[in-house]
Amino acid sequence: MAIVKDGKTVLAKGYGVRKLGNPTPVDENTLFGIGSNTKAFTTAALASLVDEGKLSWDDRAYERLPGFQMYDPYVSHEMTIRDLLTHRSGMGLGEGDLLFWPHSTFTREDIIYRLRFMKPASVSAAASPTTISYISLPARSSPP
Repeated sequence: MAIVKDGKTVLAKGYGVRKLGNPTPVDENTLFGIGSNTKAFTTAALASLVDEGKLSWDDRAYERLPGFQMYDPYVSHEMTIRDLLTHRSGMGLGEGDLLFWPHSTFTREDIIYRLRFMKPASVSAAASPTTISYISLPARSSPP
C-alpha cells in the first residue's frame, strides 16, 4: 500500500504474503498481476493528459510513439490514440499478448517493433479486445 500526500510518499508498506502457502512477505516492492485493470488506469492517465491539452484522442499513434508501425502502412499512418483504446487495430482477440504475458524478456520497444509483423485478422477483428494495443500507447505526453 502507498499513501502519497502533496506529491510525497508518506507510507509504502506491504501486508500479508505474496502467495498462499508461501511465507514470503509482501513488501513495498512486490508486484501483483492485475490483468486488464491496467487498461482503465492507462485510459484515465491519458484522459488527464487530454484535459491538460497535452494530447488529443485523435493524435496519430506514430506521432506520439517513435517506431510505431502496423502491418499495413495505411493503418500505421491513420491509427489514433482513440483507435488503440477502443480496440480498432484490426488485430485478432489477444493477438500479440504472448509477447509479454506470462512474463517475457521483451522490452516495450521490442514489443512495439514486432507489431509490424502481425497481420490483421479481418475487418471484423477491429472490435476484438487486445492488450497489446495498450502496451503500445505513448509513455510521454509530448512528441520527441
